[in-house]
Amino acid sequence: MRLNVLLAGTGLLLASLALGTSVIAQDEPASPAEDTGGEEEKSKTPFGLYVEAATGVVTAKSIDASVTTLSTHIAYSYLDLEDQMHVRAALGWRLPYGKGDFRIRFDGFKEDGYTFSSNGVQASLDQSLNVATSVLGNLNWWTVDVTDGDMHAVRTPPVWDPLVDDANVNGDVDPEEVRYPNVDMDFTSTIASDLQNRAQAIDLLYGRRFGQGRYTARWWAGFRHFVYQGNIPAAAWLQSTPTGEGFTENTLLPLLNLYNDASGYGPTGSMEIDFNFFDERLALYLEGQVAFMLLDLKVDSGPFSTFVLDQPQSSEVQYVIPIDAQLQATRSKSTWQDSIEAGVRFQMRNGLQFEVAYHITGFLDVILLPTRISIPENLQESRQGTSALYRTQDYVLDGWRAGIAFQF
Repeated sequence: MRLNVLLAGTGLLLASLALGTSVIAQDEPASPAEDTGGEEEKSKTPFGLYVEAATGVVTAKSIDASVTTLSTHIAYSYLDLEDQMHVRAALGWRLPYGKGDFRIRFDGFKEDGYTFSSNGVQASLDQSLNVATSVLGNLNWWTVDVTDGDMHAVRTPPVWDPLVDDANVNGDVDPEEVRYPNVDMDFTSTIASDLQNRAQAIDLLYGRRFGQGRYTARWWAGFRHFVYQGNIPAAAWLQSTPTGEGFTENTLLPLLNLYNDASGYGPTGSMEIDFNFFDERLALYLEGQVAFMLLDLKVDSGPFSTFVLDQPQSSEVQYVIPIDAQLQATRSKSTWQDSIEAGVRFQMRNGLQFEVAYHITGFLDVILLPTRISIPENLQESRQGTSALYRTQDYVLDGWRAGIAFQF
């Protein structure tokens, strides 16, 4: 609906401005054209407004939200943001006599669906099996799958019997020897259906075209403002003992929600090469753009709890004690953003232009996530709190875009 309103409004604007342009062009005195070395055809009218509206669909590369809490407790998690909406809008002004163009361009990306998957693994067996031997690798305990907020989690405890499963007779538990005969926990639940992942880039540009005939080119240079915000779920083991417990399966323990906020500024430039046909009415083009950004990154998990077991003196009962925790971090860093696109452009004689393009866009190092969380293993360690190590990740998108533009 919003896209239809945008295109309808753009069409009305183009029609009204086109009528005004024809009136102005009748009274415009001719001016001698400068020699600019084969640049684009000189404009004979001072009214050089350019407008553009486009939309498309992109898919993001998987985001790795895996978290290690202990050397034997790991959650391998991945978020896929599929079928995101891409909207482009541009407003520009062409200077007369081939002096170039000014343009402000907006690119926005909006999450339109997601899938999340996680495997909670431990290098340990269920203690009730009474297997006193080494476990030589990670064994899967939990599997979690989420599609647009609908969540399914199952726990399948690994089983190993030295008399039956020790295939290489080494006396140790090898991952390929383990069996998973039964599901002992099966939960369905819901989380947010929209994680509110959004990215936008606003470029203020100046550019010029050069060359003529079959091969032409155009360069742009300017300044970019970039913003990314969104929520990234993550699973984790929040309790060290007993084995198989303390995993965030979202029924007994909720998933971690890692809110990200990144913004920054930097110079940008691009180069386009056109291969023209039919008197430059049809063009196949290839364009590359790069921006050097100074970014401020923030991540916040919100409040959550880790858990420890405590057994008071003269008591045979162990109690699960929750420990308040929250992960927050900020980083400032320089990074790059780049894109490449290839497409076809059809230019009509009245200034109307149609375009279809495939592009790959990389917003590098804009996501900040914890990779290792230090949780207390007993009540004494709880005074140290919960801390984490972090790393940045790229937000890489690829997809198609189609649009319409008008050069007055």
